[in-house]
Amino acid sequence: MTAERWQRIKGIAADALELEPGARREFIASACDQDADILNEVLLLVSEVERTGDDFLSSPPWTPRSFLNH
Repeated sequence: MTAERWQRIKGIAADALELEPGARREFIASACDQDADILNEVLLLVSEVERTGDDFLSSPPWTPRSFLNH
């Protein structure tokens, strides 16, 4: 996956998470513009955030401290 494609996926997912849950799927389908691969990736990301409550899209994957402790 290219960096540009990943940025698009993250951007759509982040925008969708700003909406009420009932409006997300329609927004995502429209924003993905018939690209089934992007649609699936965005839906996976959004469902993971909804399931865990952990908005990993807005936080770095690691911090220097956590990296040093492992």
